[in-house]
Amino acid sequence: MPKSIPPLPNNLRHKGYWTSADVESWSIESFDLYWIQQNPRLDKKFVRAHTSLGNELDVLLQAPDQRIVDKARSLKKLLQVSLFQRRRQAKFHVTTPLDAFEEGYDAF
Repeated sequence: MPKSIPPLPNNLRHKGYWTSADVESWSIESFDLYWIQQNPRLDKKFVRAHTSLGNELDVLLQAPDQRIVDKARSLKKLLQVSLFQRRRQAKFHVTTPLDAFEEGYDAF
């Protein structure tokens, strides 16, 4: 059973996630799982989950409790690194000759 959750801003869209666990256990991965369970039919789940998480973290940065603000700031930094790494991997990911052409490779 989670410890007592400090007061949260009222304008969170996914309050169910934020109240289901201790502040210390909030993570990008657990939010992804929560979000996907809530939206099982949507495509590009991780992209959308991360967009939603970023929006939620912006709201949490305005929370009255410093522990929440600190955790939101930490998760925001991790999320930015995660998004940067995904974009970088996608940039160098060539799977078909058309992808290669569009990326400017002339080996085909």
